Amino acid sequence: DPVDGTKGFLAFRHYVTAGALLEEGQATSAVIGAPEFPGYEGGALLYASNGAARIQPMNGGPNRQMRVSDRSDAATLRALQSVEKSHVNHDRIAQVRALAGIPDALVEWADSQEKYARIANGDAELYLRLNRISGTRPHYVWDHAPGTVLVQMAGGKVSDLDGAPLDFSRGR
Repeated sequence: DPVDGTKGFLAFRHYVTAGALLEEGQATSAVIGAPEFPGYEGGALLYASNGAARIQPMNGGPNRQMRVSDRSDAATLRALQSVEKSHVNHDRIAQVRALAGIPDALVEWADSQEKYARIANGDAELYLRLNRISGTRPHYVWDHAPGTVLVQMAGGKVSDLDGAPLDFSRGR
């Protein structure tokens, strides 16, 4: 996806360039370029393969291995949520967070697969994506495969609402 987070890009917010390698329907390696990645002046390059996820400054410098956060107390979890109302049902997500005991004060709004990258980097613990019921924009492989690889190789889990791994063999 050459510009993931197109609306964020057009609104001068964050976006990424993202790609993943699919083998037999499974995302096995990925790279995400995030020009506005928090804490990295000039952006960050995030990549994952062979069981490890790494991050390095886009303008050069050493890379380091990424690990997801080890926070598990619902009251302290940091959640990321899509900015775009056309992509998700914000009310349903708020209901899920409330049922899980996750305070709204710990929610940050973000664009693109940068949300996955920030979770892989340990900067947040939760990203929920619940589509709107009507007029739903489908989920596309390229919107989730690269970020999924980063999170998984950083020690995290990405699943559907039933806890099953995402199936990238179908396209949508």
